[in-house]
Amino acid sequence: MSSSLLAVNLAALTCSSLFYGMFLVLSSTSMYLLVGRYLASRQSRTTPQNRSIFRSTVFIAAICLFASVTAHWITTVYRAFLAFIYFEHGDAAVAFYADTAQATELVQEAFLMISILIGDSLIIHRLWVVWEHRTSIVVFPICTLAALTMCSAVSIYTVSHKAPGMDIFSDPWLTSNCVLTLVTNVYSTVLITYKIWNITRVARPIGGSNLRDFLVIVVESAAIYASWAVFFIATYQTRSLVQFFVIQAAPEVVGVVNALIHTRVGLGWAVEAQAGSPPASEMAFAKARPTPQMTVESGDPDMMESGVDFRANVGSGAVGRGWLGDVEEISRPSSVREVHAAEQKAPEEGSEAETGPEESSEKVRL
Repeated sequence: MSSSLLAVNLAALTCSSLFYGMFLVLSSTSMYLLVGRYLASRQSRTTPQNRSIFRSTVFIAAICLFASVTAHWITTVYRAFLAFIYFEHGDAAVAFYADTAQATELVQEAFLMISILIGDSLIIHRLWVVWEHRTSIVVFPICTLAALTMCSAVSIYTVSHKAPGMDIFSDPWLTSNCVLTLVTNVYSTVLITYKIWNITRVARPIGGSNLRDFLVIVVESAAIYASWAVFFIATYQTRSLVQFFVIQAAPEVVGVVNALIHTRVGLGWAVEAQAGSPPASEMAFAKARPTPQMTVESGDPDMMESGVDFRANVGSGAVGRGWLGDVEEISRPSSVREVHAAEQKAPEEGSEAETGPEESSEKVRL
């Protein structure tokens, strides 16, 4: 077992470094695109000035995730130096890795839990925005997030009081943590998928990107994370030493999953900008009741995390909100309604089925 424990930890260090390198590139690219987009919007005369990007929810969460993942990787490398060089002059590497009460082990686990909590918070934030800021939708994932926070604290406390040589597979809180984060991600992804799928099923694209293209990004990223969680549960329950490899690479996996979303949509901006087409999607409901036209331009930095600006021609009662990013509340100024009220008249009863693509509509640019 001693040689296997060392082999697994060395493999975990190697793979963690590989994943961290991927995360570093993706995160740096997404930050560059996000800040560049914001600066470009500020220089545009047609875009209203909004709060600074450095105060946006998405940007702050991305920075915190980058800091926690980086700190976890540094701790992993530092532990390797301690085990093979400094601890007992490098003669007790097995004992070092087997002692889960080591201070560096507790610090490493703390950064692991922080990274997972930030990742879960981001997907709950996306769910909240996609469902038009409906509190009832996010009550359940918020409860699982709170339970995960509590279980993480208890798990770290339990590990810190373990005596050397105790069974490393005797901590039930690790399994609880993994199940809770898995439930949060599956629940949020399913509801995000359901919401966007219904929108794209009812609405027909006029130009630009389709929402389903961006939905694929979310689903694929969630699938990667869910696969990792299931794999850890399987290895831990079967008492396999491979669980060390899985859990030590967890923060990097969380970081890569979120950075993939940000970078992919950011690259979508760049490609559309180089092609000379506006980074927007227009969608029109086939049967929409004509309503006064209103255009809302939003340069909110939180919205930019979505990577797309959507111009949607929606029917009466439709809500224009952002996708994957926090968007400012859309208001309906009375002056706008009064200006267009005289221009357009409501159709007679029964004529709704004859509406065409040139009917008046409410246009929202997100």
